Amino acid sequence: MRYEVDLAADDVRDARLRVCAGCSRLATHTCLDCGCYVEFRASLPTKRCPRGLWSA
Repeated sequence: MRYEVDLAADDVRDARLRVCAGCSRLATHTCLDCGCYVEFRASLPTKRCPRGLWSA
């Protein structure tokens, strides 16, 4: 089975990942607050930072 997924624009994803890179709750590509793999979460347009650090 194949699923189609809408992804966030590259500049949005990159800005989110820059925020995550400076966050004390990042541990080896994983957010310690939500347990998500941050590169995947940052690529999904409807996801938000659990600490509210990403721009709207």
